[in-house]
Amino acid sequence: MGRRRWWWLTGALAVVGFAALAEPDRWPPRSSCPLAVLFVSKSDGWIELRCAGVVAARGPAVFGAAPRGHKLEEGDERTPEGVYAVVEKRPSRRFGHFLLLSYPGPEDRRRARRLGVSPGGAIGIHGVQASLAGFARAGIRVWTGLGLAGVTGPTDGCIGVANELVELIDRLAPLGTPVVISP
Repeated sequence: MGRRRWWWLTGALAVVGFAALAEPDRWPPRSSCPLAVLFVSKSDGWIELRCAGVVAARGPAVFGAAPRGHKLEEGDERTPEGVYAVVEKRPSRRFGHFLLLSYPGPEDRRRARRLGVSPGGAIGIHGVQASLAGFARAGIRVWTGLGLAGVTGPTDGCIGVANELVELIDRLAPLGTPVVISP
């Protein structure tokens, strides 16, 4: 291949790669999700929605500024680990969609009492305000692509995802959907 063609091909691949970072994922058009379960891997920076055991959606996710380890107290910037549930869905000016999780659970409260601290709360899965959606989508993909999701993140302990993904989860996953968050 000649030098000129090589540079053209390299440039085209770079444009396609950048477009992949900037374009929203195309999710399967579904209206319901039987036996929905959300799986979150903090170390890999991914969230996955399974419907009756079949992967319906998967995408990159970012976490708190100190994602390693289980959330111990309010303000520690950690994302909790364990099994929780989606307990509320609400629109948000700041986050687009916000899916509130059942954190803190009974064990989280007991641990916090033992330590003499507040366990915190208002942990959820969310996107960003609409005006920042494109920037956030690309940022989340770059962040997870570089392996930074397990090291640090831009949230205060929540699970941040692209707006398209949180909208899909909001639509498909009913209240009570289990959310399994692994280290």
